[in-house]
Amino acid sequence: MATKPLELQSLKWPFVGLAVLLALCTGWAGYDEGFPRRPWKNFQREFFKLEEKHLRADVARAEKRLQEPETKTKLEAARKELHGMGPMSRNEWITAITFVLMVAGWIFGGKLHLNTTSVAFMGFGTLLFLGVITLDDITKQGDTLVTFFWLAVLFAMSAQLNELGFMGYVGERLASGLGGLSWTTLYVTLIALYVLIHYMFVSQTSQVLALFSVFLDVGTKGGVPLPLMAFGLLFASSYFSVITPQGGSQNIIFAASGYLTQRELYKLGGLITLAFLVIYLVVGSPWVYFVMAGH
Repeated sequence: MATKPLELQSLKWPFVGLAVLLALCTGWAGYDEGFPRRPWKNFQREFFKLEEKHLRADVARAEKRLQEPETKTKLEAARKELHGMGPMSRNEWITAITFVLMVAGWIFGGKLHLNTTSVAFMGFGTLLFLGVITLDDITKQGDTLVTFFWLAVLFAMSAQLNELGFMGYVGERLASGLGGLSWTTLYVTLIALYVLIHYMFVSQTSQVLALFSVFLDVGTKGGVPLPLMAFGLLFASSYFSVITPQGGSQNIIFAASGYLTQRELYKLGGLITLAFLVIYLVVGSPWVYFVMAGH
């Protein structure tokens, strides 16, 4: 008996059968979801009822407190104080407009060829020139501003020393005296030196730009595997940031808060950095070498 070509055969009954089966499965899934297999839904409904009851009780207590004479007196005093403030003052308008212009300068600085630091100083100068910030205000916030100014000076000095090649020269001189050491001893010595030299820097970025390639080159020429040396220097470039109060720009938060003294900052920073260094050399470096050797 000749069979019809596939494209001429009718598939309506298989489709009908599959559609009926899909409908039955859907109905069974709905029944199974709603009745026999979800007893915890009853607990959930009871919980919602209890939660609603507690919330209504909290609202009732809050409304009762609002009706107390003491609360009414405080609310009335707050309304009077808010009303007495009146519209925005001249200084508030100047501050708001200056802040908006500064944010716009930071956002579109690349297109307008504006330096972000210059935008900040222009905003600060505008507030000083127009009398929004006075010398008395600066005096009251003297400790914080002094910290900012000192860090600015240190950043500038570090950047200039880096641009003049001094930091690179120091790194090369220190690294050049390590010839003849085994690669493991050379590796540990270079990482320790790289961390200690951060006492001379006030920026992680500046040290990476000045010394990373120098130490990496000395290490690889001395037999240290390239991935191991690179990872060691990269991790050190992160955890040595707390070694001094000026070791990273984020440290200004701790230095300016006054919570810790300068001596405590140096002491704790040195201890934490030493702990990080030991952990990485004892645990991290063998693990990196193991992973590297496995590939």
